[in-house]
Amino acid sequence: MFETLIESADSSSHFNDYAVVDLGSNSFHLHVIRAQDSEWRNIDRHREVVRMAEGLLPNGRITPEKQEEALHVLRRYGERIAGFHPGNVRVVATSAFRHASKSKVFLRNAESALGFPIDVIPGEEEARLIYLGIVTDDAPREKKRFIIDIGGGSTEFIYGEGRKPVCIDSVELGNISLTRNVFQDRKLTKDLFKTTVADVVEALRATRVYTYRKSFQAVVGASGSMRLVAGLINDLKLGTNSIEPKPLSKLSKLFIDKATRQSVIDAGIPEERIETFPGALALCTGIMKAFELERISITRAGVRAGILYDMLLLPRGEDRRRITLTRWMERHGVDRVQRDRVFGFAKNHLPDILPQLPRDCAMPEETLSWASDLHEIGLTINYSGYHKHGAYLIKNSDLPGFTRLEQGRLAFMVMNHRKRIKLDRLDPDDVVPMPLLFLFRMAWALHRKRATIDDPVKELRVTNDGFVVEFVPDWLHRHPLVGRQLAREQERWLEIGYTLKLES
Repeated sequence: MFETLIESADSSSHFNDYAVVDLGSNSFHLHVIRAQDSEWRNIDRHREVVRMAEGLLPNGRITPEKQEEALHVLRRYGERIAGFHPGNVRVVATSAFRHASKSKVFLRNAESALGFPIDVIPGEEEARLIYLGIVTDDAPREKKRFIIDIGGGSTEFIYGEGRKPVCIDSVELGNISLTRNVFQDRKLTKDLFKTTVADVVEALRATRVYTYRKSFQAVVGASGSMRLVAGLINDLKLGTNSIEPKPLSKLSKLFIDKATRQSVIDAGIPEERIETFPGALALCTGIMKAFELERISITRAGVRAGILYDMLLLPRGEDRRRITLTRWMERHGVDRVQRDRVFGFAKNHLPDILPQLPRDCAMPEETLSWASDLHEIGLTINYSGYHKHGAYLIKNSDLPGFTRLEQGRLAFMVMNHRKRIKLDRLDPDDVVPMPLLFLFRMAWALHRKRATIDDPVKELRVTNDGFVVEFVPDWLHRHPLVGRQLAREQERWLEIGYTLKLES
């Protein structure tokens, strides 16, 4: 399988080193591999227990102490992967980061410490990557699989047939969050454990994947928590190296009973996992009861393998974001000729404004290209306010390959490519540099007629108080409709404190 993934790999080791950084709610992982001689070789791994979920406050912020701890780890990881090709590094963050809605400054600091953008992925994208990692490593692809991954803040469920995920669910129950919410300040007793398991069962029976429970041919556990439970069952001679109802029940009783708990701990629970182990046990038990499972086999494959395969399955130089954009353009029936008109103008005049863009304005040409791709997707809803509809779809959908920051800025560009400029309708972090937005608005305004024209603009300039557009002689006089559009554009910019001068 792997030979087909790397047969076109560049011979330079600089291009053949890949890194996956997995920022989980419990642990951070760095996995470095080298694609060489039709195989991959693991050349470095790092794991740090950070427990981000423990530092997550109810208001969506992360405690300063936990932020600093995470940044120290990310600086070390950044040192290890400095100089890697950007297309060969993928950084994903999961449940704890998804819930850290008020910690955007921390996210920017984290990206700076690491040196690469962080993609805070939705639960369903996390589940897709888990499934990809497992089915690529698992030979019998005809099986109907049910895959379970218990994380620190959430648990992912995937039912798939062969290589195709059929149903994906993400439930906000993890070993850390469940332990913190139920067990942390209360004495672990048989009755409390039983009640907690019943609550888990009730929650899981409300999931979409529950309706497929009669179709499972193979059930696979893919998380560290489940590997730990299965390993303890084996080491304590309660059963084989898997999870089955009776051995799991025996293990739970041993751990709940204060007199025998230490024997379970001594059998191999790492110190950093002792505190959250009740949550892992309750989740495993609730999962088996809810889905009426007889056995869960264990795999070491999971989200990191999926991320790696996701990168390697792309042809050399292809971007996951481009695949996403192509699918969205097809789904929403984007007029590709009009898209090319708008982007063609923006690309041609990007050098005019490039010196005035802030140094931290990443990938301005790509941003213009993405915005050109999707600026009209709202037309599938209706014409009135289509820019708002498009921005909402972009901001609130799963766009595989895009970081949340990229998604937010793309939504900002689409929201503001026409009519009034709304600086307060999206998150402040989504605002792009005004010269970039100005260029995109000009590209749309000049091609609103949806006809191919010779470029009428000799030069765009950014001034201290706004912008200047120099047209070829007499062009504005010969195109009064565009002239009226640009007069309104002058008013729009003046509303937010910028001047726009039109010279002919």
